[in-house]
Amino acid sequence: MDMFVRNTGIIGIVLSGLALAVLIAAIALKAKKKIRLGGLFNSGIAVVVLAALAAAFIFLSLFARTYNLLSNDTRIGTVTAMRNGR
Repeated sequence: MDMFVRNTGIIGIVLSGLALAVLIAAIALKAKKKIRLGGLFNSGIAVVVLAALAAAFIFLSLFARTYNLLSNDTRIGTVTAMRNGR
């Protein structure tokens, strides 16, 4: 399970880096006037899709790690109650 958590986290980070690279490349091409507004819009859609996939992989990684901790009966905290004195 730890290998799955690590790999999904890495995939999420790589996808977020790829989304950032596409965004920077699209803005640079627009600044050099090599693409039109439609091309920038298409690149924006690609960035949104890549960012959503990256977020999904990162959240899946965090969920799997939490599930792994809870399923192994690992103590993650304690709850105490104290009398108020009345």
